[in-house]
Amino acid sequence: MKKLFCFLAIAATAAFTSCSSDDDSGNNDNGGGDVVTGITLTSSSSTVTLGSAFTFTVKNNLNEDVTAASTIYVDDTALEGNTYTATEAGTYTVHATNGDFTSADVTVTVTEEVATVLTITVSNNYFLVGGEISFTAATDLSDDVTGDATFYVNGNAIEGSTFTATEAGEYEVYATLEDLTSATATFTAAEEATEASDSFIVDGLNYETGFNIFGFRGVYSTAVEGEYIIVWDYNSIQIVGEGEDATTPNYVTITFSMPIEPTGTDETTGQPTFTIEFPVAGEYTITDENILNTFVVNNNNLLVESIDDVQSASLNISSVSFAEAEGETSDVASTYTITLANGTTVTGEFSGATDAYDASEDNAGRGVNTRIPLTRTTVGLSK
Repeated sequence: MKKLFCFLAIAATAAFTSCSSDDDSGNNDNGGGDVVTGITLTSSSSTVTLGSAFTFTVKNNLNEDVTAASTIYVDDTALEGNTYTATEAGTYTVHATNGDFTSADVTVTVTEEVATVLTITVSNNYFLVGGEISFTAATDLSDDVTGDATFYVNGNAIEGSTFTATEAGEYEVYATLEDLTSATATFTAAEEATEASDSFIVDGLNYETGFNIFGFRGVYSTAVEGEYIIVWDYNSIQIVGEGEDATTPNYVTITFSMPIEPTGTDETTGQPTFTIEFPVAGEYTITDENILNTFVVNNNNLLVESIDDVQSASLNISSVSFAEAEGETSDVASTYTITLANGTTVTGEFSGATDAYDASEDNAGRGVNTRIPLTRTTVGLSK
């Protein structure tokens, strides 16, 4: 009986042990993923251009982000953090460690950024035969690649970035740099001009002006009681295009005053009235006493920036014919000279249709949009 009890006890123990083993095996199957067995390193990109950064992420086999607790190495040099910006192009090997685990290597590549646009600039697009101009080149990645670019003038490669024209005419220039080709720019070499004709000359170069217009600025009292001046603009202009797209690459403006005598009295105000008697044929010497402003723009370059740049000017109107009917134009024949303080002389001539505008203060600043007839018009003192 005692032996039987012992046998039953042993059998029961064996059965319990077997059941526990089955339960433990099931728990390992279901929970085996709870055990960290390794880490994986990934990069935000496999290839970037120089100057861009990689961002690395480390996860364990449970898909948990352990980046902050990991150390990342680029070519065996530990990073601070998980981003890396290379200073040189090339291929880099990256791995990570976390505790006892080391990730597999990840290879990343850094490439040089490639320029996609080449542009050129011409130092002067209008110059005398025998003169030298220079070219510069730039890309969308660099302000100056002149030394690396090749320039072509009229299809022929030149040495360096300067060119001397031996013949008058229009030239074309473009540049190449590796696989890039710039747009074509043009420039003109001209023979030295000696006589202006519907144009003006500066430093031997002739600048066309195809239109003439006078601007009335008003009549004003002077510091001397009973003495008055009338203020005019003389403009000789080249107009290119029409409407809002019109440009004026060449123009000369001389703003000057002339003495004027009253020709009547306003019955309401008692103020003097005046009859505009300009333009009339004659020679006008313009000095620092009666010159108010001067502009000279040649080929879109502002030659005269302030009145201090002007020493003197003269305007000779050899003939004026006024329109006889509305819609007709008036004609003028004139020459002018402007002497600058630096010794430069601007000489010009215009013969042809002319017009006038009212830019007086009484006209509320409407300026050139308000035409006035080139006839004897009666006006009062400007405000």
